[in-house]
Amino acid sequence: VAFIEKLMSDRELLYNMVEVPAQRYRYFMANPKIDKRIYNSFKRDTSFGPNLYNDKSNIKALLEKYKGQSEKRDTLAFRLMMGLDSIGKPIQVAKMFDEKDIKKASVRTLAWIGKINEKFAPEQARKAFNEAKARDEYDYLIDVLFAEAALETRQTNWDKVLAIYTQIEEDFPSDPRAAEAALKKADTLMALGKRQEASEKYEEILKSPSWRGESYAEALFKLGNIARDAKDPNKAIMYYERCFLGYANCYNWTGKAVIQAAKVLAAEGKRDEGRAICKEFVGNEENKKSPDYEEVKQLELTI
Repeated sequence: VAFIEKLMSDRELLYNMVEVPAQRYRYFMANPKIDKRIYNSFKRDTSFGPNLYNDKSNIKALLEKYKGQSEKRDTLAFRLMMGLDSIGKPIQVAKMFDEKDIKKASVRTLAWIGKINEKFAPEQARKAFNEAKARDEYDYLIDVLFAEAALETRQTNWDKVLAIYTQIEEDFPSDPRAAEAALKKADTLMALGKRQEASEKYEEILKSPSWRGESYAEALFKLGNIARDAKDPNKAIMYYERCFLGYANCYNWTGKAVIQAAKVLAAEGKRDEGRAICKEFVGNEENKKSPDYEEVKQLELTI
């Protein structure tokens, strides 16, 4: 592309390509990365003759062709780097993606580009996200919004974070990740010390039938923690039990709920009851799928 652009403005170079075969040959030998098909065009195609001095339309067409090919290669390269990053084999990106890169990237890739650009400057990440949001494309926009929310969380722009999670809920109500946005909004409210608002948000999640399962289990566990911290053990136990009994196959949360329930019971002088729920959990082979299984097993012996 750089070579063709130079042909547009450098008359001496153009003259050598058209009329001095020896110079043309030496130039291409010295620049082996230039497509040899261009060399053959000057050598054999009469439309790449002296007519180019006054009419550069053929060169312009060639330029557009190679620019298009370059953009496709770049897009594929971006997707390859993103894919490797997603499987834990990231390629070290030594430079920030500039405005040209951002313009040619897909919406899905822009979410990843924003993450890379954040290493250089948050504002450069926002440029990628804003470009994605400006596109008339719905697919993968939710990925961009989650990436943007993560950026603004790291930048402690809390009002922006809450607004983004609200937008995800409103714009993508049927997407399974809407529940994730609702949970993250509640978590953000908790981090800001707004316990009552957070509690209301977790309760709101429990009113959405389409979110039953993992999201319910997480919300119940966190409501249990809020009640525990508010010195309301009975309410805390109620939430923890709803979690590990009602959503027994949600292993990321059931073990955690059992641990906290047992500890609350022990603190209330009900060690035997705490030990009993640990024993019941450990006695179910299916619960070995829980990342907290060993901790529950240990707690049964030490509570």
